[in-house]
Amino acid sequence: MTPGTGNQVAISALLVLALGTATPDYALDRIIETVIGAAIGFVINVLIVPPLPVEPARRAVRALADDLAGTLDRLADALQHSQSRSQLDDLLARARETRASRDAAGAAIAAARDSLTLNPRAPRHRAELAALDTLVTTFTPIVTQAVGMTRAFNERYDDTLLDEPAIGAIAEQLRRAAHDVRFAPDRGAAPPTAGEVEPAALTRPLALAAPSSDHWILVGSMMVDLLRIHHALVEIVTDTE
Repeated sequence: MTPGTGNQVAISALLVLALGTATPDYALDRIIETVIGAAIGFVINVLIVPPLPVEPARRAVRALADDLAGTLDRLADALQHSQSRSQLDDLLARARETRASRDAAGAAIAAARDSLTLNPRAPRHRAELAALDTLVTTFTPIVTQAVGMTRAFNERYDDTLLDEPAIGAIAEQLRRAAHDVRFAPDRGAAPPTAGEVEPAALTRPLALAAPSSDHWILVGSMMVDLLRIHHALVEIVTDTE
């Protein structure tokens, strides 16, 4: 019940207590009125079908996928180019904005699901909303890992990273992950190969050279985050198949 409905319940109870002694049938009359109102509301809801905000939910999930893929791509580019402190801070700030996109997508799906109640068009949309909800759930840990990788890069960056072979390999993995997010099933984007579910690009083998002693903490933490992203992306493809 909404706050307004809860207030009405309390007011109705007080009216029954106050007027019930003088008008014995008052409580019964209120019950009959409520039943009539509910029946009329149900009929109107069936005859005049309320709109379903499914398309806003689709757009919100697409926006989340685009923002997350953009975060991964930007980090990949930053790994291979010299960065100033202001660029590093901007990179981290934009990565953190992906959390807002995730929350907006979850809220849009919840609003769409609520609108399906007593709606005759509900059956045809329940499966789609469930798929969108699963996709947002799968993207959530990727958002966490992307922000974590960006924060680690922000905190441990130095110009000598450009000479680290492992950093170039990680950048390539991030671009693959961005590709997989951008063309995830149920995301709504046309896949590069129409009619087929493309295997996750991040599942391709990675040859990683041992990092230097100055960078092994950053490289190690990024590889752990990439492994978690890999598991999430493979789950998307597996669920679709």
